[in-house]
Amino acid sequence: MRKIYKLKEWYSLEQASERLSLICGDTVTPNDILHMVVDGYLPLSCYLTHQVAERVAPFTKNMTEIFNRMEMALAALGNKPFEKNNTTRYALTYETQEIRHLDGIYTFDFTYTESIKHDILSYLLEESVETVSMDGYFVTDSEQNLWRLLERNEDIKSYDKKTGEALPYLDPSLYFPAGDYPSYGNWVIQASHLSQLEERLNQEQVKAVKEEKPNQRKMNNLLRVINGLARAIYAYNPHAPKSDTIKEMIGDLSNADIKIDDETLRGYLREGNELLEVKNLTKPN
Repeated sequence: MRKIYKLKEWYSLEQASERLSLICGDTVTPNDILHMVVDGYLPLSCYLTHQVAERVAPFTKNMTEIFNRMEMALAALGNKPFEKNNTTRYALTYETQEIRHLDGIYTFDFTYTESIKHDILSYLLEESVETVSMDGYFVTDSEQNLWRLLERNEDIKSYDKKTGEALPYLDPSLYFPAGDYPSYGNWVIQASHLSQLEERLNQEQVKAVKEEKPNQRKMNNLLRVINGLARAIYAYNPHAPKSDTIKEMIGDLSNADIKIDDETLRGYLREGNELLEVKNLTKPN
């Protein structure tokens, strides 16, 4: 890995794909990075500059009882049950609104803003489909606080109707949920998130190697057994220049409805013989 990567706290999509390419030993493109974002393997972050936002509280409500009542009412009208998710997530505004400018790296929260994920998928599939989030767009900071992005309502007068005094620039009444989110050029991948993905890939590789060894051991044992049976039953001699043993074995296997060609059987016997010879060489005298 390039030493400069160890100094970075975040990467552009192009830089993240270059780093993963070095780790994986294969070409990884920015679109591959976005694909992993959509599949949930990698969080997507963005670089915000003086973005107005309000801190909100995540809230999950169990809708089971409400949905059951709706189904009973629909059943009475002769309608079929509908597909449902028994939990609904909200983002509640605090009683005392906290509005501020956000600067720096923040992570998109797809739990409350699935529309961004749908937009990324449409981009990858080259479809011209854009979705809209009625509740706005959400990001989290390094302390896992949830923020709703806001935009200023220029149609509202920025002064108090009663006193005539100018309202504070960040007065909550002057803002509403943003109708758009930071564009592609502001998307980044945090180094910590990329390191977690790399660790996961390493663990899966180690697991695959560990799972492969018992399977290989099992295959080696089967090859030894085939070779041993050929020697015991058919007097197979791997060093004989000419032999009808292979033809005889294929004939008996065919009688048992087992089809195998000459070259395949020879290969199995050859591999089994090599394994047996190695085992005999390593056997203590």
